[in-house]
Amino acid sequence: MVDIPRLRYYTFFTSEGITLHQSGISALGRFLNARLNLYSNVYFHRTTRALDLHLQEIFRDTINLIFPGNPLKNLDGYQRCDEWSLFNEVQSWLTAKDATKRKLAREWQKLHDRKVKWKMAFSTEISIAQVHRGTGFAEAKDYEQKIRERLPAKLRMISFKVDLATQDPRPLNPMAKPGKRVNVFNPVTGLTSQEPLEEIYRFIPARVMHFRVFALNHDHDEALSRAAENALNSQEAAIPTNV
Repeated sequence: MVDIPRLRYYTFFTSEGITLHQSGISALGRFLNARLNLYSNVYFHRTTRALDLHLQEIFRDTINLIFPGNPLKNLDGYQRCDEWSLFNEVQSWLTAKDATKRKLAREWQKLHDRKVKWKMAFSTEISIAQVHRGTGFAEAKDYEQKIRERLPAKLRMISFKVDLATQDPRPLNPMAKPGKRVNVFNPVTGLTSQEPLEEIYRFIPARVMHFRVFALNHDHDEALSRAAENALNSQEAAIPTNV
């Protein structure tokens, strides 16, 4: 639970800058962990990411039909294009004469009905502390290639996608920037320092990459999982990491 009133109550300014009373440390810890959980369980939830993969396949073609040409030349129309108008427009394509529009409309209908096209076959998280794991590759396509190479020969042509979602649950170096430092006031000693914060940040990963493999069905989850693990554990370093 995020207790904003408690954080505000225990936050004040000293000659060192913004300062948190020691009694508010637990509230700060819950706030930082809540941010991590929000991304992990909402924004980067497997279903959300699966729907996003599906959306990537049809969005460009859809927008090109609705707004052909440069949007800068039709700013008024582009401004009126929101989620509601977009869904209304593509819904009308279900009975269109144009085969491309009908095909796109059917795909949008699946998204609207939450019929998930891509099913998760493998998932793991990589923190900055595990940066050596998977450092050989930078983009989803690089992971896809390495996973495909490690699949049994008869499965190397199956359809699957690698999804990488990176988040920063905390500042990468909260002690380094003077303007963003948070001091902690100890009522017993009357002193302020940043040392108590080091304990909080120590248990919150500085950066997390959610690594997932999606397939059209669950028929080959075991093979995909094994290949993904092998790819991540590979010590090859042909491409610099972005983790």
